[in-house]
Amino acid sequence: MKLHTSLLASAVALAAGTVSADPWNGPYAGAIYGSFEEGSSFVGGVLGYNMNIASGLMFGAELESFTVVSGGFSDETWLNLRAGYVATPQLLVYGTYGLGGFSDGLQLGDIAKAAVGVEFAVTDNVSVRGEVGKQNTTDGAIMDGPTLFRLGAFWHF
Repeated sequence: MKLHTSLLASAVALAAGTVSADPWNGPYAGAIYGSFEEGSSFVGGVLGYNMNIASGLMFGAELESFTVVSGGFSDETWLNLRAGYVATPQLLVYGTYGLGGFSDGLQLGDIAKAAVGVEFAVTDNVSVRGEVGKQNTTDGAIMDGPTLFRLGAFWHF
C-alpha cells in the first residue's frame, strides 16, 4: 500500500503547475479501482506515457501496481502496452495487453492480461477511464481466466 500512496503523492507533486495541451500525448499518473467477476476488488496506481504515432492513432506504455483488498490478498505489478484510436479530441478507444507478476503471500507467479476500454478527457489535464478484460497465469489461456473490470482517474502532465 505504501507504493500506491507514493505513486499518487509523486503524481500530485509533479503535476503542480503543469498543463497538457493534449491528454493523449505525454506522461500521466493516476489511481485505479477494479474488481474480478468472482467479487474480489483491488486498488492501485498507474504511471504511463502516450505518444501520437499518426493522425488519430495513439500508442502508450504503463507501469501499474495494485493490491487486492477484498476477497483475498495479492499484490500485482504490470507492464502494459496500449494502442488506441482518438475518436474525438476528448475520447480515446483503446486495447491493452500486459505482462506482470503477482504474490499472494504463498506463491509468486507470472500473469498476462488483455482488455479494451474507453478514456474520456474531462479537462486538458484530467481523464477518466473504464476497462473490461481477462487475465490469467502465463501458462494458461488469457480468455480462460477471470474477467476484470477497472475504473481509473488520471492526471496528464
